[in-house]
Amino acid sequence: MDTNSEMFYRDKQEPIPRKDTRASFVVRIVFLIVLIVIIIITASIAVLRNQRYQFSEVSVFGATTFSSEEIVQFTQEYWSGHYLKTIPKTSTILFSKDDFQKKLHERFPVIEMVYVTLPAPDVLEIYIKERIPVIVWCFQDQSCGFVDEHGILYARAPQFSEGVYPIFESESTQNFSEQIAKVVLDPQVMNRFIKLFETLQSDNITLTRTYFNQNGDIAFSIDILFGLYVKNGAKLLGKINQDDSLFVRDLNIGLSNDVFKKQYLANPKDLEYIDMRFPGKIFYKFTTSEKSFEQQADPSFE
Repeated sequence: MDTNSEMFYRDKQEPIPRKDTRASFVVRIVFLIVLIVIIIITASIAVLRNQRYQFSEVSVFGATTFSSEEIVQFTQEYWSGHYLKTIPKTSTILFSKDDFQKKLHERFPVIEMVYVTLPAPDVLEIYIKERIPVIVWCFQDQSCGFVDEHGILYARAPQFSEGVYPIFESESTQNFSEQIAKVVLDPQVMNRFIKLFETLQSDNITLTRTYFNQNGDIAFSIDILFGLYVKNGAKLLGKINQDDSLFVRDLNIGLSNDVFKKQYLANPKDLEYIDMRFPGKIFYKFTTSEKSFEQQADPSFE
């Protein structure tokens, strides 16, 4: 009977149930993940390429020393090209405010602060605060530029700037192009000598510019002394580490000296320098067609 039962089962030819394997389950999961990733990437690209999220308008506010069109042109250059050859760089979704502001500062050093906002998905607004010039800084090659309160050189200065801002000149061999957007003078030193320059001006003496020499000396170009123009190049000499209050006091005492004043009035075009680099003493030098000579004046005289 057992033999018959076995034969009956075989005659029905029913398939033996097939068990699912662990490997096939993993393959299906991986396929599902890949499919989801493809769908997400495709949808993301479609959104990033959507015209609704592409910049179409740029507005600039606060530009005074240069045109707003220059900022707009820079912005268009910044947006040129594509990410992965597919997604336009005009996409507002991928736009980085920090990177844009950094590049804007690099291109336009005149900008002190910049604020960027997106009032609409396709609109960019740029608010600019420009640097305010405090002095004009000149190099040995005669190139000059504006310097702000932080001592940063940020823009070329036109020739008519003389008389409008204090002019500082350096003996450094560096030029404007090498120093643009850099600190050319410590702000504390700059403010100190602006104040000293203004304090030294009086009815007796008019100065035009300040020179910073590499050896630590400073000099002020003298324009008018006792109401008469001096020769071009006459200077008042000092030290960068001097006591400025004593410098002012000693100069006033020196200019009141009758010997010096008579010498100058007799030869106003022959004054070469007034040297106050040595505390407690004033040296001055006149140059004549015959010879040059040097006088020494003690600030303690009556």
